[in-house]
Amino acid sequence: MALQPPSEPQQFDFNSLMSSLDEYLLRAVEQGDITAAREALTAGADPNCRKTIVLGCTVFDESRVVKSWFKDKSTEKGKGGRVLRYRAVPGESALGLAILGDCVEAVDLLLKCGADPNAMIEWHIVRGRDVWTKDLWQSVVEEGQLDLTMTAANALDLAVGRIEATDATGGRAAVAQLLVNKGEVWINQEGGLIQLVDPSANDTFRSLRIETNRDTVDILLDFGARVSEQAIEAAVKADNYGLIEALQAASAAQQARAAFSVGGSFSKDPDTPVSSIMSPVTSSGTLNSRSSGSRSGSATEGSSGKRTVVRFAEQLVEEFYLD
Repeated sequence: MALQPPSEPQQFDFNSLMSSLDEYLLRAVEQGDITAAREALTAGADPNCRKTIVLGCTVFDESRVVKSWFKDKSTEKGKGGRVLRYRAVPGESALGLAILGDCVEAVDLLLKCGADPNAMIEWHIVRGRDVWTKDLWQSVVEEGQLDLTMTAANALDLAVGRIEATDATGGRAAVAQLLVNKGEVWINQEGGLIQLVDPSANDTFRSLRIETNRDTVDILLDFGARVSEQAIEAAVKADNYGLIEALQAASAAQQARAAFSVGGSFSKDPDTPVSSIMSPVTSSGTLNSRSSGSRSGSATEGSSGKRTVVRFAEQLVEEFYLD
């Protein structure tokens, strides 16, 4: 959803921002109500829908600082003409909310109904001000990237905590990024369609603790979520060896499949080593059977019930040359 241009109040159409079904779905996912979420999706809600936050602010021509006679304190006040401005800001997606809320059932339901596990997950946060001036509104809301933008390359990156926080200039938002690195993330207030009118600085968002749920990761891999180097790095930083192994194995399998897909970059050169199409894997070199899709008889089962990545890739090579 693109950012909607600012508008005068009489020109702003709230009803056109979101369907009632999408709003119902977002609320249901946020509350972990699977029955309600299923009802919304069955009725036609978009599994890829996103929150919308409507910021309404009184914008003054300029501001002035007023000093108190009795206290050593200064207050900023609006000055000159004023007008109420609105801006529709895209927020978290339904899938993003399910992951952030650690609701595995909602993640599974949304993916089964068509949510894209490889779509970028991004949401914007605008903090309130004591006084909005035309220049400030112009620089932050109209021309800037809003106060804070949280971005994950896809659902899997979000699930492992690989989130980037940027400010209105597009640079790193140091405080928000530090919190993310410590397992805490800022998200918008609850609701599908949120209306904020002259909010204070901290009324527009809330803080949420995030932890990687292995069940969520496995489901995302089942539905084809791409494994990025950044996701593996996040697992390494967390010293989560089981997750590292699963992501490396899934990444190797994805690269092997891509190499032999139509239009793949791999050529039928018998001297091409299997290792050239695979990412480094752990010494055990295992691939969870959940991540290998429904391909039957393409790899041998180990005593642990996992499939060997190297053998899986070798058999892909053999099948490729036999075709």
